[in-house]
Amino acid sequence: MFKNNPELMKNVKLEFNLTRIVILSLLLLMLSWIGWKTGELPAWEKVYTQEQYTGKTLFNWLSAFGFFVSIVWGSYLVVNSFVEEVKLKTWDFVRLSSLPPFKIVLGKIFGAPSVVWLITLLLGIPLIIFAGANALPEAGGVRPQNITLFSLTICLLSWIVFSYSFGLFMSVSGYKKFDRNGSFSATALIFISGLFIGGSIQSAFESFHKKIYISNNNKIMTIDPYTTINPSSIDWYGMKLYSIDMLALLLSFCAFWAFIGAWRVLRESLQYRDMPWVWIIFIASSSLFLNGFKPGPLPLYEPILISLITLILTCVKEAGDMIKYKSLLHKIRQKSYAEAFRDMPLWIISFITLCIFSILFNEQVKHYASAMNVFAPELKPGLFLLSLIIIATRDIIVCHAIFWMPNIRRPLLGFAVYAAVIYVLFPALLATIDDDYIKPFFPDPTIDHMSAYWIIHGAVILTALYFARKFWQSSLDRKARV
Repeated sequence: MFKNNPELMKNVKLEFNLTRIVILSLLLLMLSWIGWKTGELPAWEKVYTQEQYTGKTLFNWLSAFGFFVSIVWGSYLVVNSFVEEVKLKTWDFVRLSSLPPFKIVLGKIFGAPSVVWLITLLLGIPLIIFAGANALPEAGGVRPQNITLFSLTICLLSWIVFSYSFGLFMSVSGYKKFDRNGSFSATALIFISGLFIGGSIQSAFESFHKKIYISNNNKIMTIDPYTTINPSSIDWYGMKLYSIDMLALLLSFCAFWAFIGAWRVLRESLQYRDMPWVWIIFIASSSLFLNGFKPGPLPLYEPILISLITLILTCVKEAGDMIKYKSLLHKIRQKSYAEAFRDMPLWIISFITLCIFSILFNEQVKHYASAMNVFAPELKPGLFLLSLIIIATRDIIVCHAIFWMPNIRRPLLGFAVYAAVIYVLFPALLATIDDDYIKPFFPDPTIDHMSAYWIIHGAVILTALYFARKFWQSSLDRKARV
């Protein structure tokens, strides 16, 4: 991966600086010293031991350093490395070179912030592990210290990779729109999201050594009123995970797909052509991953939700590319199905996965209804499956009709207005009657209810189909005239 990688060596030579290493090392050591010396146990402190209090204080100082240096500044270096190449017109040389996208991504993520990686791995992580080991109880609390510290380390490293990969993904996706402040703009979102991620990691780790005061309504206490609370846990496919473990698993998953996303968007920028297998694997893996956190007898809501979200997002992204649709139709007519599959819009894959997960959900509801006889007469899973697909079809057709409108300046704004009307205003208007007219069926509806439901959706679909066909034909006519 790293051997014989010209992009990595180029970024290391540009960004690697001995002065930076010395300054960052001194800064980290000084902050560590401040955190250690300010960790002297106050006279009023009865919750922690001296060792725990010192480790807790040191951990907080190191966390602040890691956030601003390893996350924010490191992400800025990755983004700025790409933005500067675009500004200096050297990015075209990279695009025309024979260097594969995978090596370019590795070069940017590990080469541009090489100083940050060096300081983080050699000094930052060992110091945080040392501080964390002091903050935790000697026996580790609910489990050995090593397991908790290992989960903490995975959280921190995954967070760094996720931030760098996501920054590169945003940069490559919109590199034509970058201005002089493009590096700061791309880093701002990482900073904002990092506040939430960092707070979650710190809170999850703190729960392993945090103590609370238990009041006894002013009665004389004969036992220690300070007690350690057990960290919250969640089941993931039957495995018990504490909050720090769940964050480690989630951040690792996000870091992996952020890296793959940066690699994919770079391949697209370099005009590589791929089969859409990566998108299929992404939807399936993310659906199955999040599905594990759902307890109860009907755990397929998350896969359906993910399929719906990716369906709308990809449909909005691809609906305006009429050239690609024409090329797809041309290849289908020529029976070049492999090439047609290669150029298939990603929203079609999302729609297919939505149908698959809806069918699985349908079967689960049937099984659940037969096991719980009391609910069996009320549940109509087939209607839920059918109405969900009808609603998705409605939004797909409307999206294309809007994006294919001639002379439309802001199609995304038009689709946003449609979504606001159909999902906010229209349900509010029907609230006095029955807002279930536009939502997927789950309970057993009456015949009159079903008739009104299909009339409403059928009218929207037919109207959208009429305009979509009209706008598509006008596009073909314009092409013929040209």
